Amino acid sequence: MSWLKTASASFWGAVGMAPVPSEAMLEERTEEIRLSMLSTLGENGALTFPGLRRRLMFAADIEALWYLRSEWMGSLSSLHGERVAAAHLRSINLQFEGLLTKGMNSRPSPLSSNR
Repeated sequence: MSWLKTASASFWGAVGMAPVPSEAMLEERTEEIRLSMLSTLGENGALTFPGLRRRLMFAADIEALWYLRSEWMGSLSSLHGERVAAAHLRSINLQFEGLLTKGMNSRPSPLSSNR
């Protein structure tokens, strides 16, 4: 049956209409992203940026986490450098795929080419 899901996702992706994730899947993926963002912030980052840690922990939904990415990346950048922060941002952006409306997805930038 997994081939059916793959074929369905491919079809909807080809016509530009991704299927809407179920509420349970959305909640599960939101928690996974929240934990990823908190874990990359780390203990030192949580102590250095307690406000960001709090906002990440209590973000109400996937959109709130999406809008926290820039502050999160800025914090990671000051802790580990911009190159490391950008790599983490690319990884997190992938985790958001299929969860946001089309207009909220990140766009490729000529500045973020593989350097």
